[in-house]
Amino acid sequence: MFAVKCLSRYLSPRLQSSLTPKYKHNISRLSQAWIVSGSPYQHNGSLHACFSCSTNFAAAANEVLGKPISSLAESVTVPSEPDVLYHMIEVEIRSSDRAVLVSYNRAISLTAENLGLTISHNEVGAKPHIRRWTVLKSRHVHRKHGVQYEVRTYHHKIKLERLTGSTADTFLEYIQRNLPEGVSMRVCRARMEKLPDHLLTPPSPVEN
Repeated sequence: MFAVKCLSRYLSPRLQSSLTPKYKHNISRLSQAWIVSGSPYQHNGSLHACFSCSTNFAAAANEVLGKPISSLAESVTVPSEPDVLYHMIEVEIRSSDRAVLVSYNRAISLTAENLGLTISHNEVGAKPHIRRWTVLKSRHVHRKHGVQYEVRTYHHKIKLERLTGSTADTFLEYIQRNLPEGVSMRVCRARMEKLPDHLLTPPSPVEN
């Protein structure tokens, strides 16, 4: 991949005459910017000027690239506490619409795959949970004039293994922000903890 230089001469004369002095100044500074070939600003061999390209990005890039690697490494903050480790996270989703649940389950699987997570179990409920109500059509009719309503709830379970706390928070936040209407979610976490000291060291023998 190579770079091509954005020149102000690619602007039409009519467009250049309509620009204010402020925009002309920005275009002259933009002519020194470099745009990677194949970018949205290059099409059919001609370059389209981008008025929203400010020089703040170039100044920030020069400031970062001008620093030595050691100074950049020192600016990275490392958390003092170690990250949380999860042995297993179980995500259960429920909905009365099977098609919506299947589509959302596929979205969760693709998200976990892109994050490099391990899905150990992806269970689709074979039978839905059915709840029925039998009521009368009207309060002034006999029992034989009744009607029955039912609600079917489908459920899926997804289990993920061996996650860090930061990865789990990112994954759960993403799938919860994209939770469809009419879908409920329950999350169970199995956190890995350090054994206490009194379990690590055997008790001293008692002398008679």
